[in-house]
Amino acid sequence: MHLHDESAGFMGTSAIVGSSVSLAVGNAYAARLSGDDSHITVAFGGDAVLETGQFWESLNFAMLHKLRVLFVIEDNGLSTATPKGKRPPYALPTVGMRWTWPEPDAVKSVFAFTRNQLEYILPAVVEFKTRRFHEHVGMARLPEFETYPDGDPVKLAYRAAVDHLAFGEINEVLGDIEREADWRIAEAFARAEA
Repeated sequence: MHLHDESAGFMGTSAIVGSSVSLAVGNAYAARLSGDDSHITVAFGGDAVLETGQFWESLNFAMLHKLRVLFVIEDNGLSTATPKGKRPPYALPTVGMRWTWPEPDAVKSVFAFTRNQLEYILPAVVEFKTRRFHEHVGMARLPEFETYPDGDPVKLAYRAAVDHLAFGEINEVLGDIEREADWRIAEAFARAEA
């Protein structure tokens, strides 16, 4: 949860709901003040972030100063363990667009839309309808966590890649990616356990 890597332009996260949104706006504003408006700041938050004053104040400030910020809302319908029906209602700002998955070509569609947003309309808000795959720590296991959805965009993108690559390329390209990911995960566990 508390990761950061300034060398990669990743300014960090926080456990406070909505706080990363204002950090992102601050980063975009600092870039503007320093005369470097070349990069775009992306702020990620769950749907509960829309229930905070911090989100709306940050969005207002970004709009007022026309900052280069993309707000990405990942809406899984849960705030920790509280479903949307038991939380305050909200309306997403009209400066954004909504995606719902599963969608057969989700990865390409999102890429094309986001590129367009970044080129012409900033700040912007993009909402992704998604779902949680695992329970929150200490939360009772819900029935929907028992099955992994067929419409997972990562699986769909993988299948699309397989369909467009020759058999030899599949083993070479996708196999290398999977081996690299497995190696990095194993290395991280070994470091943590040490």
